[in-house]
Amino acid sequence: MAERWLTLASLVCAWLRWWALCGFFVGIAVTLHTWRKERKREAVGDAAAALARANMAGLESAIGVLPSFLLFPDYEKVHWINQVMEKVWPLLAEVTSRTLPGYIQPLLDECCPSGISQMNLKAIQPGTKSPVLGGIKSTITQENEVIFDLDFKWGGNQRMILDVCEAKSRVRLSVSLERLLVFGYIRIMLTPLIAEWPLFARVQVSLLDEPSLDFSMSALGSTLTAIPGLEETLKKFIRQIIHDKMVWPKALVFPVKKGNFDTGPKYDGVVFVRLVRAVDLKHVGEDNIFRLPFNLMDPFVVLKVRDHRTVSTPVYKNERNPVFNLEAMFLVEDCQEQQLQVKIFDYNLFSDDELIGTITIPIRNLAPDIPSSLEENVIGEKYGTKYMCGQIVFEALYMPYKGKLTLDFPEGWGNFSQSSVLFVVVKQARGLAHRRRFAPSHPRAYVAYGTQLKATKACKNTTNPVWDEKLEFVGIDVTLFKSIRVEIYCMTRIGRKGPLLGWVEVALSSIQASGGHVTDIFKLNGTPKGEIHLTLTLAGVV
Repeated sequence: MAERWLTLASLVCAWLRWWALCGFFVGIAVTLHTWRKERKREAVGDAAAALARANMAGLESAIGVLPSFLLFPDYEKVHWINQVMEKVWPLLAEVTSRTLPGYIQPLLDECCPSGISQMNLKAIQPGTKSPVLGGIKSTITQENEVIFDLDFKWGGNQRMILDVCEAKSRVRLSVSLERLLVFGYIRIMLTPLIAEWPLFARVQVSLLDEPSLDFSMSALGSTLTAIPGLEETLKKFIRQIIHDKMVWPKALVFPVKKGNFDTGPKYDGVVFVRLVRAVDLKHVGEDNIFRLPFNLMDPFVVLKVRDHRTVSTPVYKNERNPVFNLEAMFLVEDCQEQQLQVKIFDYNLFSDDELIGTITIPIRNLAPDIPSSLEENVIGEKYGTKYMCGQIVFEALYMPYKGKLTLDFPEGWGNFSQSSVLFVVVKQARGLAHRRRFAPSHPRAYVAYGTQLKATKACKNTTNPVWDEKLEFVGIDVTLFKSIRVEIYCMTRIGRKGPLLGWVEVALSSIQASGGHVTDIFKLNGTPKGEIHLTLTLAGVV
């Protein structure tokens, strides 16, 4: 009898423990549900309060994730294109995985980061999720081309495998870039239009601005720590190569038809800038009433229209009202999209220079062939608050080329001493000497005018390289430097100059005598054989 009561008591205890455990978990679930409900109510209240206090800039920032057809009236809704893209994506992904490495690998060879001797693209897997277009806009221009701007969003299970070799220790590592997330605006140009199917010769793809980009990274068969600093180096390298090679007016070119079509950049015109002076410059957040005597200002100004060319003034020590009297000239590739940037810095000897403020002038706001006198306020920002930091006085003159590479200055603007532009197209070289006995030849062409030096990419393992690159030299003064020099070097595996394979000098007077345009094959000096094909165009003032 006692055993029966003990068995019953143990069953009751087990039953109570089970219900107590169930009650514990139910209590946790109810508590979490209540907490989440309260958090949601608080979030809605905070959002409503913030919306009531928000200014126009805050509202624009808040609605930035909406599709472009809701934000801009000139973008059209393209739901049907997304449906077609989703249907054909498996086939398109297969074609992309086969053809895209041929376009990406030359970029990796040309722009390999320091510390890494080699980067090989082993595979691209676009994934199963297709990109989504938030809107599309077509642009009509005077050129023989068709332009589409796309609001582009893509996030999925993509994968890219890179084989990386470290320069010093020769450690090899396979790195996988996965789960790409990108938001941005893409420009697709079909140019030039021709009377043959498919009616255009090539496709140019570029980004209108730097995209929002994120991805994860892992190592296959090892760890990323096998090469110290590799993860940060690759992330910085990928963002830099996108900025340098794909942000408009840069573009990736995909030929569709074979033929002699110019793939170099086209120029709408030239903008001339006279930077006169600055007035009452001060640090961001500095008060005129409580200005400290030892809080000095050493300003200098940086001008640019495109990222790869900037013009800077000297540093003016302890001067809040500097007089610059600087003249600068910039090429404009797209007068509708590009803008003149004037950045004012305070020079610091032992730390990074402090950005005082930035002035932005869209080129389309400048009247063609009419000088504009501008007095712009320098607006600085610190911790989300904007401050008035002085004024910049300058003049700007935009001159379109109007179908020919000549310029006719208005009265008072004809004294620019260096107002010509030299375009050098380095097409190819043939029969180069092989100067490295036990290593392959990687020829690269360097073009020099005065203190300006530009280079082509390096063509790997060939003595007949084909570059077909267009280089520009701004500020040509034929009375100061009378020729340009082209040198061809064999590059080493880590990107340094090796033996000289030959050189040639071309007098600018010969280009002027030929009407400003020369296309010829030049025999290389300093070598028993070899020649180079160049096209030179000198654009100047009437």
